[in-house]
Amino acid sequence: KIDHLEDTLFMLIRALKKDNSELKELNKSLSDLLCLIEKEVKDLKANKIKTLKTELKDLKKLFNN
Repeated sequence: KIDHLEDTLFMLIRALKKDNSELKELNKSLSDLLCLIEKEVKDLKANKIKTLKTELKDLKKLFNN
């Protein structure tokens, strides 16, 4: 019985280590994806602000003429 218990514990520990390794890999991938999404959002906001500033300039020109 003790040998069986040791084998079971060994298998459980090995499975937990594998799961932990996969979770670390997933965490890294998600972190990388989050950084990419944050950059995209920042760029989109910057482009929107630039567009709005250009539109405002155009409107000012229109009303000043």
